[in-house]
Amino acid sequence: LDKYVAQFFNRGFSRYDLDNETKAGIEAVGHIGFRVEEDGSGRLRVATFNEDWVEQNVLYYVNEMIPECARAADALNASGHTYAALDGSERPYAPVDVEMAIFAWSSRNRHLFG
Repeated sequence: LDKYVAQFFNRGFSRYDLDNETKAGIEAVGHIGFRVEEDGSGRLRVATFNEDWVEQNVLYYVNEMIPECARAADALNASGHTYAALDGSERPYAPVDVEMAIFAWSSRNRHLFG
């Protein structure tokens, strides 16, 4: 689980500078209470120091994030949205595609995260 993806689902980023379309897209994805922690240098990461937090994050990933990504993929597919695969073909969304889209957006918008 990437630190930005964890913060994205936990809403641990600034939403003030987002356009309305991006805000709506973010609000369409459910909140998941992933634990993040400060890494000693002032930056955040997925919680690793505390064994209970690691276990909690694994459970959130399996029981909440994967189903949430599946729900989002199903909604995108039902509304006729597709994505362009590496070979240029249009494909239906799978849960991993939603997760990777969140990762890509979060990575490009690091300035919004703590």
